[in-house]
Amino acid sequence: MSSHKPKILYIVTQAQWGGAQRYILELATAFREEFDVTIATGRRGQSEFRILNLEFRIKEFKNLVR
Repeated sequence: MSSHKPKILYIVTQAQWGGAQRYILELATAFREEFDVTIATGRRGQSEFRILNLEFRIKEFKNLVR
């Protein structure tokens, strides 16, 4: 059996701090021990999550908008 963790991808169009972003952060934090968590954001989102110095993989998509 493989020792790799299952993967979760959370997608949020904007990472300017608000309700959806806080919810994703809470989910990602809760599941990071059991899953390989990645957060996908729009162009400006990456820096908002990186400021928090999180241990999640962050992917930025310049065309991901609301």
